[in-house]
Amino acid sequence: MLAPDDVFNPSKFHCPGCNATLNTASNTCPHCGFNAHICMARFPFKPPPLTRMMDSDNAIDTRGKKRLSKTIARLEKRFPQITVSFCVALLPNGVDGRQFGYWLLNRCPPTSELQAKRRLHHLLMLVDRNNETVSTSVGYGLDCFLDDVTLSKALHEAKDSYIRGGYVEGSIKWINIIRKKLVSIHEEAAAAYDRRFHLRHRNTTKETCAISEKSRKETLPPIKAQLSPQQERPSKLIATGRS
Repeated sequence: MLAPDDVFNPSKFHCPGCNATLNTASNTCPHCGFNAHICMARFPFKPPPLTRMMDSDNAIDTRGKKRLSKTIARLEKRFPQITVSFCVALLPNGVDGRQFGYWLLNRCPPTSELQAKRRLHHLLMLVDRNNETVSTSVGYGLDCFLDDVTLSKALHEAKDSYIRGGYVEGSIKWINIIRKKLVSIHEEAAAAYDRRFHLRHRNTTKETCAISEKSRKETLPPIKAQLSPQQERPSKLIATGRS
């Protein structure tokens, strides 16, 4: 099976430190020097477990959490390889939610061995109540499906829901948008895989046929082989076609 990066063109990357656009992945941002070591040093405390609903301050009521959990479950049921976490926090002034989300996704301990294996396909949504911002982070396995442009567009589409209905309504809207986008992304990936698979299969078949034809020519006896005495016929049959 083709890996996702064999199907899609590599997407552009955005640095969590300065939000600069990078054409290729890099361990250190060439613009601001941001890297994983700097990010880990900015949050020198024990990270919480990465669960579906992360709300240590109980900022969202029980009904809101149930609605969010139901919406997330619907996405996870449609795409079983993806797990989603919703985190609402009160970040200090000056703390960038994108950097904090990056730290959470990389440092939060998994709650099970299965979750550890699925971390590559994890989708984290972070709401910062202090700065009133929403940001998202995805595991490396989802990068080629949910790139920064797709995630940003989905947030802009859900902006009115955030303004009118608050974090719960806006987040439900955003999750539903992502679920629908994943359906079309999946269809595109399947079609691209089929095209490349059939092209590769067709080329392989042509090569095999060429090799088989060459082998057949090398192994068959000469066409003008002499007939055995029992097979010989009068020459006039060959010349006239009648007796």
